[in-house]
Amino acid sequence: MTCSAATAHARAPRRHLHVAVTDPDALHARVKASGARIEMELHNTDYGSRDFACRDPEGNLWSFGTYWPKVTEKPEAG
Repeated sequence: MTCSAATAHARAPRRHLHVAVTDPDALHARVKASGARIEMELHNTDYGSRDFACRDPEGNLWSFGTYWPKVTEKPEAG
C-alpha cells in the first residue's frame, strides 16, 4: 500500500452496525477465536440484552446482542 493509499484508508469513514443474534456466547467465541479485535467483552446489559462488540479489518464497529426491541410485536398488516 502506498503512503497516499494508506492515508486515504485511514481517513475512510467508519461505520457501526448492531446485529440481533440468538446466541451471542457462541458467536463471541467464534469471533474471538478468529483473532478479531474485541472492543467490548461479552456482558449482560441493564435492559436485558447480552452484548459484545468487535472491529473488522477496515475499522468498522460491529456490535452483537440479543436485544431486538420489536421481537414480541406482530408485524403491521400490509
